[in-house]
Amino acid sequence: MEATGKRFLYIDNLRLLVIMLVIIMHLSGTYSGFGSWYVTGGKPVGLISTVIFGFYQSFTQGYFMGLLFLLSGFFIPGA
Repeated sequence: MEATGKRFLYIDNLRLLVIMLVIIMHLSGTYSGFGSWYVTGGKPVGLISTVIFGFYQSFTQGYFMGLLFLLSGFFIPGA
């Protein structure tokens, strides 16, 4: 593959969106109370917050890392 120096703006925007989803996923994992964390404290999360966090995390984890790897692998030249 030749390096043309041409960037695909829509791919850059999609990558940015997926990277933001990764950051939000880590934040929601921290503040939702799901998973086993060494430090816990503060008020317990209510039912509505638990449902929202659970829906977001289960929906987003189904596709976002695979999409990020697909986008990064698209530009790797054949081995």
